[in-house]
Amino acid sequence: MNIDKDIEIIENFLDITEVVLPKYSTAKPKYCVSEEFKISTKNVLSELEKKDKQLKREKAKLKVLSKINKEIFEEKEKYKKAYELETYERQKFIEELETWKKIAEKLAEKVEEIAYEMHLDKIYAELHNCNGIERNWNRGKEAEIKDIIDWARKEVDNGNT
Repeated sequence: MNIDKDIEIIENFLDITEVVLPKYSTAKPKYCVSEEFKISTKNVLSELEKKDKQLKREKAKLKVLSKINKEIFEEKEKYKKAYELETYERQKFIEELETWKKIAEKLAEKVEEIAYEMHLDKIYAELHNCNGIERNWNRGKEAEIKDIIDWARKEVDNGNT
């Protein structure tokens, strides 16, 4: 079955059947259709039906693929939004962590300062008991350290260590 040959037969028949009658003629043209033409016509129609079915199947496949593509796109968008949210939350967590880190550093500095102050208070209490030296809170760390060094020199010089 060669569809191209069948189409050619039909075209040839149509070319042959053109009948030119004068305008005033009342005769009706009669066409004699050959068996070959009938078979060719059936073959062409059969081929067209096959093509139509094939196109319908392709259309159904395309519709399914389109639906799958839409679902994939929606899933991608969902993951994209989840990723953006996760990234935002991670960044927020990092910022909060940095804030807590700064707070911890400040607390560590304060604890160190308090420990230093407690240690100096203890040293001055000992100095006060020994030599009557009292702590002057307004002089600063350098002056306090100088007082302690001076006291320690006197102790070493006096041989009280």
